[in-house]
Amino acid sequence: MTAAACTAASGLLPVRGVSAAGAELIHTVAAESPWFCNQVALTAKGDMFFGLPRYPDYDQTPCLAKRGPDGKPAAFPGNAWNEWKPGDDGFDSFVYVNSIHVFKDGTVWAVDQGALRADSYPPALSEPHKGAQKLVQLDADSGEVLRVLRFGDDILPKGAKLNDLRVFGDHVYVTDSGLGALIYHDLKTGVTLRRMSGFPEMQAKVEPNMQQGSHQTPKIDMIEVSDDGEWLYAAAPTGPFIKIKTATLRCATHRFRMRSSPNTSRNTRRSHVAAAAPLIRTVTSISPNWTTSG
Repeated sequence: MTAAACTAASGLLPVRGVSAAGAELIHTVAAESPWFCNQVALTAKGDMFFGLPRYPDYDQTPCLAKRGPDGKPAAFPGNAWNEWKPGDDGFDSFVYVNSIHVFKDGTVWAVDQGALRADSYPPALSEPHKGAQKLVQLDADSGEVLRVLRFGDDILPKGAKLNDLRVFGDHVYVTDSGLGALIYHDLKTGVTLRRMSGFPEMQAKVEPNMQQGSHQTPKIDMIEVSDDGEWLYAAAPTGPFIKIKTATLRCATHRFRMRSSPNTSRNTRRSHVAAAAPLIRTVTSISPNWTTSG
């Protein structure tokens, strides 16, 4: 499978002059991967990294790779981290890298779900061992593992799946697409919070008559943080697209709660919406299902 950068800013795709017919790109192959690739990340100086999840029929993969000088991806960091095999506990190796990112500090972050897909593998391989789900930060040059974040059962209960993340300063935001929740971690203090677990806005919206087969639609997974760090944007593949005040996610004493009864009086409902307005919003309007306290 071929992976190529998509913008001229990377220096990999020079742009031919714009004509009346529009811009025409001269496509240059950035790298060719012998492994199934569904994630690409670039550092500011152009180092390219690949996320290579263990999909069915694509089990033989190092899970994370870096483009070498010859243009070919090589296992990264190139040691036991890339050598997981069935039967290993996955504690210090990549099992199923679901997303990779390079943020402002130029390091590489990998989200490892710690187990293979439940729709394709038996429980022995699809249920993660203790500590196998993790966030791993690596030096982009040396491959040194700078940090490994693992969470207990209070943050990752049975069925939870780390999906995607954003790092803004000392603040780490992660989606749980297994049960539906947002996870916040403070790199400075070590505080970790599980937020809005199981709430409707954290769930996928599946039509009643829709045939899903063995694959279940992920719950909340896509995530982004605003340039000023004040808002977090998130969505399930088929759910509502919402934005949330990051300050409320980081506040341990803040409690989100939903309206307790559909029969709540009209005046009370209005006050609930007013309270929620600065904190959580859908793309088009304020969700009437949210109230806040704390």
